[in-house]
Amino acid sequence: MTVQKVKGFKVTDSRRTKMVGVAAKSFRELLTKCCIKFDVKKRNVKLVLLDGTLVENEDYFQTLPNQSVLLIQSPGEQNAGAELIYSTLQLINVDLLRSGAAVQKFFDHNVKEKLRQLNRIVNAGEEEENRTGLSERSEDPDWFMGLETNARTKEAFMFKRSQERIRGYLYKSRSDIRKSPPYVSSDLVRSIIESVFAEFTVLLKQDDYLGRYFDRSKEEALCDERGEFLCRGAWNQEHCTRLTLHRINPYQSREARIVFSTWNLDHW
Repeated sequence: MTVQKVKGFKVTDSRRTKMVGVAAKSFRELLTKCCIKFDVKKRNVKLVLLDGTLVENEDYFQTLPNQSVLLIQSPGEQNAGAELIYSTLQLINVDLLRSGAAVQKFFDHNVKEKLRQLNRIVNAGEEEENRTGLSERSEDPDWFMGLETNARTKEAFMFKRSQERIRGYLYKSRSDIRKSPPYVSSDLVRSIIESVFAEFTVLLKQDDYLGRYFDRSKEEALCDERGEFLCRGAWNQEHCTRLTLHRINPYQSREARIVFSTWNLDHW
C-alpha cells in the first residue's frame, strides 16, 4: 500500500484578506481544511492555481509541488484578468496583500495594455539581460528565491516545470472526457478511451513528459538557446500578430520566471 505524503499549500481567498498554510495528504483533505480555514460551505467551492487552472481531483492534486499557491473560490467568483496580474505581483511582493483592493482597482482598467507594460518591464534592464545566460544556482541565487527544488540549474528546474504542465494537461483532459455523455453512457466508449489514455501515459513517461520543451539546452526546446519564448498566436492564426510584445524569457529573472507561469504560448 502506497503511503501518501503530506504536502503544504498556501491558500488565499478572492478578497485576499488572508493567506493561510494548509497541509494535506489528499485532495479531499485539502478541500475540507480550506473550507474550515475560510469558514465557507464545501458545496460548489473550487480550488484554483494562480493561472486559473482548476484543481478538482486526486490525480491532479498529486502533481502539485509543495508550497503551491491556491485560490479558494465560492460560486460566482472568478479569477479575471486583473486578478491574474495581481496574483502574479503578489508572489513578487507579499505586501500587496495589504493593499489588494487598490491594486486590483487600478488593474481593472485597460487590463490588456497593463499586461503588456508588465511584460516590457519584466524584459527590460541591462542587469537582468546580463543574468540571462547564467545557469547555476550559485551564479544567480535570486532566480531560485522562493523555490522549493533540488534543481541546481535553471535548465533543470524548467525541465521539471514543463513536465508538470504536460502532466496537468493529461489529467485535465482525462478528467473532462470522463464527464462527457458518450463516456458516461457507453461501456465500449469508456473502454476505448481508457485504453487510449493508458497508452498515451506510457508514451509520455517514456519521453520524460516532454520536459525538454522548456529546457533551453535541449534541441527540441520551444525557446531559443537563450531561453526566449515567443507567443504562437491565436488558435486560428499561423503566428502572433503582435510578435514584438508577446515574448518572454523566464531564464532572465525571478520575476520573468513567475510571469511565465501564466503563459499558455498561444496568445493572451
